Amino acid sequence: MGEERSFKKSALGGFNRKDVIAYIEELMNLIEMLRAENKRKDARIEDLERKLAVYEEACSVSSDISAGEELSSADVLAEIDEILIRYLGREE
Repeated sequence: MGEERSFKKSALGGFNRKDVIAYIEELMNLIEMLRAENKRKDARIEDLERKLAVYEEACSVSSDISAGEELSSADVLAEIDEILIRYLGREE
């Protein structure tokens, strides 16, 4: 919408009402489209932030293991389960 808009003058002064109303409706449609796009992007950002948190936690567990921390396979699986439960939103 970066273009300038000009309106026809009406016979009694001012601008042509139909042109102005059409322009306002066009702007409202654009606003609705932008709001919907922002909502989709916000949801995508939330999803990516959750995935990043899971990835960071998994890296932390992995670095603990590689740093020589003594963890049994059951401990590792329990850590992974906790991470996945948080990711899936079923934290209790």
